[in-house]
Amino acid sequence: MKKLFIAGISMLALFSLQPIQARPNHPTPVKKTESTRRFSNYLYTTSDRCGFWFGNSVRLKNNDASRGYLVTIRADWRSGIQSGSQQWVVYNYAGGDVYIGCTQNGPSPGAGIPTDWTFTVVGEQ
Repeated sequence: MKKLFIAGISMLALFSLQPIQARPNHPTPVKKTESTRRFSNYLYTTSDRCGFWFGNSVRLKNNDASRGYLVTIRADWRSGIQSGSQQWVVYNYAGGDVYIGCTQNGPSPGAGIPTDWTFTVVGEQ
């Protein structure tokens, strides 16, 4: 019985040590929400690492190759039990691709807690 238990644990450990696949070096889309579907500009994450806590870069892509847009971005953040949001306007030129921010940055001063960021397109003109 003891040998069977040890063999089972050994097999479990062996299967859990599968090699980790490297992330592809191409952008992967952010989970689309209702607000991002109605705009020519959309947000996507890249495999580029940023921030002290290894977040991912978020970029804004303009699908319209004929005109630029003023795009309003909302950023929601959470750090421990604190949270908040802010908005700003970015100009994205025709067919453009603009860096917006990082999904996670370093710890807040004295707390040691990383800040998570979620970005949303809320308007364009």
